[in-house]
Parts: sequence; C-alpha cells; structure tokens
Amino acid sequence: MSLKPPVHRGMKELDRSAFTLNLPVVALRVPTKSIGMIKTDLANDVLRLPKLRNVIDDEGGNKTHKMVLLKPEISLQLEQASERLQSLIHEHKWSMQMHSVKVGYDSWTADDILRAILPDSSQAPTSYEQVGHIAHMNLRDEYLEYKSVIGQVILDKSSTVTMVVNKVDTIDNTFRNFKME
Repeated sequence: MSLKPPVHRGMKELDRSAFTLNLPVVALRVPTKSIGMIKTDLANDVLRLPKLRNVIDDEGGNKTHKMVLLKPEISLQLEQASERLQSLIHEHKWSMQMHSVKVGYDSWTADDILRAILPDSSQAPTSYEQVGHIAHMNLRDEYLEYKSVIGQVILDKSSTVTMVVNKVDTIDNTFRNFKME
C-alpha cells in the first residue's frame, strides 16, 4: 500500500493541518522482550512510515508489554497477514486491537505535498539548485501562481534551506547574472 497525503488541489496558502490523516491500524500487544524478534521476523507485516514509530507503549501503561503497529492492509481477521505472523499470534496468544496513527504534515515529503496541492500532480516542481542556504528554482509559467506555497514547502522540508528564489528572466550577460524573485 502506498500512502498518500489528502489531496487539496489549488491550495495557494499553505495549511499544514490539511495534511493530517488518521490511519487505523492493527496494534499487536506483545511482551517487551519479543520486540527484536518481531521486528526482524515480521518486517514485512510491521508498519513502516517515515518519522513514525511502529512500536509504542502499551495503552494500559504496562511496562512489560508494548504495542507493535501493523501495516494498514492487515485487518483484525489477519487478512493479508503473513503466515508467520498468523502462526506467532496463535502460538503466543498475543492480543490485537485497533489503533489510530496520526500522520501529519511532517511525515510527508515535499514531493508528496506538492503533488497533493498542484493541479498537475505528475509534474510537481521539486528539483532545485542549492547554493549554501539558498534554493534556486526555475518554475514554469503554469506554477507561478503557486510560487509562494511551493517555496514554503521547500523551506519546511529542507533543513539547510533558508531562502527560496525563482529565476524570472534568462541569463543575458557575461557575468551570468539573472533577475529573480
């Protein structure tokens, strides 16, 4: 399953809260000492999303158990779960419950956000040249009305960029200077 942010085509003012998604997943309650084995043996069943933990504290506050979050396509009936996961659950009598994972703006890449905002998601402008702390973009005419939101997303998603500029004219002199905004 490829997880994508909520689509907000035509957004010209960045609203980070619009990219929050509550994802229902199955949480497997297991003894803390079994976490290492589970993460290696069941790597294909465990939730893997950037910047999100797939092992969380037990909701009951029990220190001897943890909750392992499974991929969204796995249901409580263990549909689409591996045979290894099914056998371990039955063998160890691990309990399962539903858990909601909050996937926010910080979890998405710049490319994900821009594809959700811009009218033509197939050609989202995410490439830029970086010189020091400045990101230099060459936006096409159809994206000029989104230049502010594109710049803000690039600033948010790149820790080394503190300024985003857009070239507005061609290079027409020997010093290779150009107008920018």
